[in-house]
Amino acid sequence: MPANRVGLRPRLEHLGANIQPGSAQFDIGEVLRTAARLCGLNAGAFFGLALVGATPAWACTGLLVWLGEDSPALAMALTFAQSAALGAGFCWVQAGIVYRSVRALRDQPPTIVQTAHQALRRLPHVVAVYFLAYFAITLGFFLLVVPGVVLWLVLWAVVPAAVVEGRVGSAFRRSHELTNGHKWRLLGLLAVGVFASLCLGVVFAALAWEVTDPLVVLAGVGIMQVVLWIGWSAVFAASYYHLRLAAESGPGDAALASR
Repeated sequence: MPANRVGLRPRLEHLGANIQPGSAQFDIGEVLRTAARLCGLNAGAFFGLALVGATPAWACTGLLVWLGEDSPALAMALTFAQSAALGAGFCWVQAGIVYRSVRALRDQPPTIVQTAHQALRRLPHVVAVYFLAYFAITLGFFLLVVPGVVLWLVLWAVVPAAVVEGRVGSAFRRSHELTNGHKWRLLGLLAVGVFASLCLGVVFAALAWEVTDPLVVLAGVGIMQVVLWIGWSAVFAASYYHLRLAAESGPGDAALASR
């Protein structure tokens, strides 16, 4: 058994995942249970990461609401800054949650300071693969939707692979390798995630229907955003880990453990 598998079993038992490294089947229910337990065990850390990641975008939104009407040029600049801040913030959150989750699953949980530091170190890699993947998936959706869905499934693990294994170019190949043979289960996981996100949006819309204070609405949007970021990031982290367990373990875990 490769040395980099040492340390997987104890934490997985703590999380209730009754599987052996290298012999598991990728299962939607197991991924969701692992993601939920990760969120429960790391709620404070995940929420803190999400707040830090969302704050720049929230600041741009506030400036846009209060100053945007005075200058169209300023409004355009703030809109661009808000979009960039949202993308970078989500990448920060994913990097931190994936790093902390994989280390925790290997029974080596980092501190919140270590998590934030490693998320910052990996941010350039994550931003690069995220926007390349986003561009490819968006282009695929313009080509009659189906190619976009297929690309989304192929690139499902690209951000976690960049976080754990540390290279932009190989992250795309690694995601393709890990997702090979699991596309239908990943499609089911995607459907569950999209459905849950839509339900959250409907609940928020129902609660905000009678609200007239824009500050309250903006606060609600911010809370929903944080919840979605944490939920999706935890699902991606759990998916990557279970995909690694279902395949032959590579050098990524050993490299991660040494950082």
